[in-house]
Formats: sequence, structure tokens, C-alpha cells
Amino acid sequence: MKSKKNIVINDAKKTRITEATIEASQTEKRDEKDPKESGERDELRAYIGEKLRELRLDLAERTDSKWTQKRLNDTIGLLDGMIERMENGRGGFISNFIMVFEFFYAQGYNLNWLIVRDNKGIPKYRAYEGNVNIESYLTKLEDYRNKMTVWHNQELDQMMLDIILQSSQEGKDETTNQG
Repeated sequence: MKSKKNIVINDAKKTRITEATIEASQTEKRDEKDPKESGERDELRAYIGEKLRELRLDLAERTDSKWTQKRLNDTIGLLDGMIERMENGRGGFISNFIMVFEFFYAQGYNLNWLIVRDNKGIPKYRAYEGNVNIESYLTKLEDYRNKMTVWHNQELDQMMLDIILQSSQEGKDETTNQG
């Protein structure tokens, strides 16, 4: 007779196998419908996978801690191999992606950076007090302030020069009129 523990473990394995089988079956059916749509979907999966890998490795660097795919799976509560699947562009359930996105959001990452393809102007980190990257924002703000000061000073110099030239011209006109 099987113990309850063995039954639960076997049921969990069956559930995992069933979920993976259903997902693979759904993916195949979608890909059969429209090859162009399938190519775009594959490209998007690959893009998101690259970004997820980049965030995981960045998190490891920022925290001086190993963030393996397995550790991330375990931390988030995903099935073994799900992060690897996502990072390699093979997709996954939307609920799993949402859980991963929420995890990285909680770590201080900007989800706009993750999902927008042309993200060059989007910061990787969310700006909030205590964020490690807040210094870069302050530096950019200081640079902008300095540029504005230089521009303002140049503008003032030009105005002074215009006033001097105008006064000089008016003085010449008065001398000519008096003579």
C-alpha cells in the first residue's frame, strides 16, 4: 500500500507532466496556424528570455550572490527548468511570466525596461529612495543643471553684448546728429 506522501509526490509529478504536455501541445497548435505569427512570437520569446537572463545575472552581480536558474525557480515557486525554458525563448505560461516579472520588480527593476524592445532611454532600475542607481539620476540632473547654467550665462553675455553695441550705435547717432 502506498503512503499518502508517495501519492502526493506522484500527483505533483503528474501535474507537472500534464502542464508541460498541455503547454507543448498548445504551442504546436498555435505555430501551425500562421507561420508569420509564429516567427514573431518566437522572436518575442527570445527577446524576453535574453532580458530575463540579463536581469538574473545583474541581480547576482548586485547582490554578490549566485542566482542560478534553479535558485530563481525555487525562490519564485516555479517548476524545475521553467526559468531555463523562459531564458532560452521557449516560452511558458503567462502566470509564470507574471510571477517572474513581479519578482524582478520587487528587486528594484523597471519592468518597462524589460518589455519595451527599444529600451535605450529607459532605465533598468526603478527610481526610488534607497535604490543603488539613484546616484546616476542625480549625476544626470547635475549635468543638466550645469548645461543650463552655461546656456544661461552665454545668453546673458549675448544680451550684454547687444546692449553695449546698441548703446554704442545710439552714441554714434547722437554725435552725428549734433555735428
